[in-house]
Amino acid sequence: IAVFTVALNPEYWRGFFLPKGIWEEVTRKSGYSGQGDLNRITAVRDIFVHIFHGGIQSAIGFGLGNCDYSSFEFLITPFYQMYESLHYMWIHVAFLFLELGFIGLILYMVFFVLVGIRAWKNQQCGTEEEKMWNQVALILSVCCFFFLFYNICLRTEAAYMIFFILSVPYAVNRRKKVNKNEYIYCSNSSNDLTCNSNILSYYL
Repeated sequence: IAVFTVALNPEYWRGFFLPKGIWEEVTRKSGYSGQGDLNRITAVRDIFVHIFHGGIQSAIGFGLGNCDYSSFEFLITPFYQMYESLHYMWIHVAFLFLELGFIGLILYMVFFVLVGIRAWKNQQCGTEEEKMWNQVALILSVCCFFFLFYNICLRTEAAYMIFFILSVPYAVNRRKKVNKNEYIYCSNSSNDLTCNSNILSYYL
């Protein structure tokens, strides 16, 4: 299908998959859909200039939910009714910036940085299975930066699967601490029954 699509309009697709062509596509002034809406790379800049007008409001945004939309008409926000044509709801970074501003956007990105750092540190020791899961989390934390600019997948209902994997480095780290505490306690305990009961109470 892809080959057939390119064959139908070779002039349009010429250079499209080259770095220059990709950059022109994601920064073009005609926007994401070519109808004057926001584009992936330039969305934050355009929102800052044309909606926030460079003001202090850009630091904190309009607040969670104040730019949201719904299939129920009475839940649609006035902001969405006014700026729906910008298609900001198609680009996660634009949606975040509108609602949370620069501060919220930076804190959101810091989350993925912290996950990546934790996953990287966990590579120093552990079982092969733990290392594998940490590698997956590390790769996914990097991919999330691309998702921010590419689409809205981090905002959908299915995003819990992504965040579940991102939680693995912390779960692995906690398990190591629990195992270490168990070892220290049982090594110092003279009563095995007491040791086992205390470990059970720790988990509960």
